[in-house]
Amino acid sequence: PFVQLYLYPAKVQGEGAAETIVKGIQTLDKMGMDTIIIGRGGGSIEDLWPFNEEIVARAIYTAKTPIISGTGHEIDNTIADYVADLRAPTPSAACELAIPDVMSLLNQTEGYGLQMQGMMERKLNDYKHKLSILQTGLQGLSPVRKYENQKIYIDTLTDRLQQTVNIKYQKAFHRYEVMLAKLNGLSPTAKLTGGYGYIENNDGNALQNTKDVAVGQDITITLWDGSINARVNHIRVNDSL
Repeated sequence: PFVQLYLYPAKVQGEGAAETIVKGIQTLDKMGMDTIIIGRGGGSIEDLWPFNEEIVARAIYTAKTPIISGTGHEIDNTIADYVADLRAPTPSAACELAIPDVMSLLNQTEGYGLQMQGMMERKLNDYKHKLSILQTGLQGLSPVRKYENQKIYIDTLTDRLQQTVNIKYQKAFHRYEVMLAKLNGLSPTAKLTGGYGYIENNDGNALQNTKDVAVGQDITITLWDGSINARVNHIRVNDSL
């Protein structure tokens, strides 16, 4: 498809063949063709001899149009093959060399398009990534963002300070309770609980044994919640001591 083919009839062997080949080359060269193919099927060296003639070689050489030589089969070689711009092993191969496969070109073009699209998408993604980085940096420079960050930082410090104060308060309160318990244990009145009391004579001296008191003597008994004034009616001594 998309190719217009022009055929020029020429003798390819025998007497006068070289002249008709030259005439064909010159005629097609003047028509402004894209490519000229000269060729014929295989044969003996005698059959292919017109393509060895000097006039054919000179016509090929002087032509302005690119010429593909496809004379004979793969093993056949003529002077025309060496003078032409391109040699093909057969006439059909010359056609394949002269005319590109349209579907291959379309597939190749489509492949280039996909490749270009992929490159553009990668480029676009790169620019999107760079734009995202710049936007993030710009947001970081925003006064509103700085204010929000500082507010979050201050809230965090406030929470930490509150936690520290609470911990220190709990520790101090615990120490206070321990010291209060110790102080309470050293208090004289604290020892008077559970039925115990502190006994003094009229002079305010503590009674430590039965010898420090006499019958009829007034004494003062101090309990944890108050004191009692009493008089000694009887003294009993522990004989085991």
